[in-house]
Amino acid sequence: MDVVKRADQLAVGDEIVEDNGSYRQVRGLNLPGTDWNPHKTVVRINLGYGWLSWPVTKKVTVISPTSR
Repeated sequence: MDVVKRADQLAVGDEIVEDNGSYRQVRGLNLPGTDWNPHKTVVRINLGYGWLSWPVTKKVTVISPTSR
């Protein structure tokens, strides 16, 4: 079952659908306000091909959510 989450609600292990339609697994995540991510409005996310900066409010379709 697909679930829509905000970028700051993702968890490592979630499988998502990117804007281009490809499927990726979240491999790393730095939430706002942590030592590795001092920004308050940006989530740093690793999808296996480098770190990306996404706005906290970005909506993402998750195809296999991990339990939190």
